[in-house]
Amino acid sequence: MTKSNILGLTLFTLVLLSNEWSLAQPSCGNVFGNLPEIESIQSTSNLFKYMEESVSKLYETSGFKNDSEIIDAAKSTAEPIGHLYRAALEILNSENLAVGMRRGAKVRSSIARSGFLNSYEAGDSRGSVVGRESIEATYANMTAEMWSALPAKVKPKYAAAFPKTNSNLLSSESLDSYTGTDKYYFKLERIRDRMTITPGDSLNRFKYWEGWGYEPKTPIFWDQLFIPWKHRFLLIPCLAEGLKEGRLGLPKLPPTTKYSDLGSVGNQNKIEGEGDLAPYKMKWTPNMDYLELQIWGKLTLDDVEVFEYGSSPPQGSFLKELRRRGIEIRDGRKK
Repeated sequence: MTKSNILGLTLFTLVLLSNEWSLAQPSCGNVFGNLPEIESIQSTSNLFKYMEESVSKLYETSGFKNDSEIIDAAKSTAEPIGHLYRAALEILNSENLAVGMRRGAKVRSSIARSGFLNSYEAGDSRGSVVGRESIEATYANMTAEMWSALPAKVKPKYAAAFPKTNSNLLSSESLDSYTGTDKYYFKLERIRDRMTITPGDSLNRFKYWEGWGYEPKTPIFWDQLFIPWKHRFLLIPCLAEGLKEGRLGLPKLPPTTKYSDLGSVGNQNKIEGEGDLAPYKMKWTPNMDYLELQIWGKLTLDDVEVFEYGSSPPQGSFLKELRRRGIEIRDGRKK
């Protein structure tokens, strides 16, 4: 590890361990002062402690104090919406969903060799061009300096929630228009403790409400944060909106041919709670028709449970790697 990386990790750890941290982001002077002597750090676990603290401090902006209050309200809400809240609660509580990531067939060999890479690991400059760094830093409630100090391999890889094969629920459709035909479904037991969730496409939501911007902003509402999976119950009303259409995710989008126009495309209607969930509030509307999931830290084929191909079946060395790990291979081509 280089000296610069060690310094970056140490600075990041200081912020995580500080007892004086408040929700408002600190000045550069506070971040860089009084460095502790720390020999090692588990970046992903420390990161999640920090993000969980950030959510806890903004939880009441949802209209509820904690997960228990939202769960109780979902259980007690009368019809006509009550059964949908309880169905959403059951899906989230039992984790009766699949966590999937779509990739193009041309990167199969790269995934087998190096795993799933985010834009930082891949050296993709597009992330900085569109302001992705500042947007991700905002959702993580970090300054630019803090986000920059976080190791590239820890930063998020993007996935989505899909219905399981034995489910009668429909899947999202918008991902079909701009992602690859290969689907990788992950083992929840290997990722749940390093997974977060947002109500729809996080990048699009930020763009619609805040513009691109190149400096992180300070979150003031719960839904402006990456939500650690343990607090997924904050998404009950969002999931219930999709269940109105028999869909695992968010409601179907109106027809559009301009998915490249991120200024407005995919923006959903405002979601408000009903019945005993009436106090429920969000600052921003959801975006696109799926629940976005972010997986933090190293991610490889060892974390994959099912590989589903939508075009050509796996062959050669890639097929051998799938078989060697006991990964189920599924034909996802439309019949």
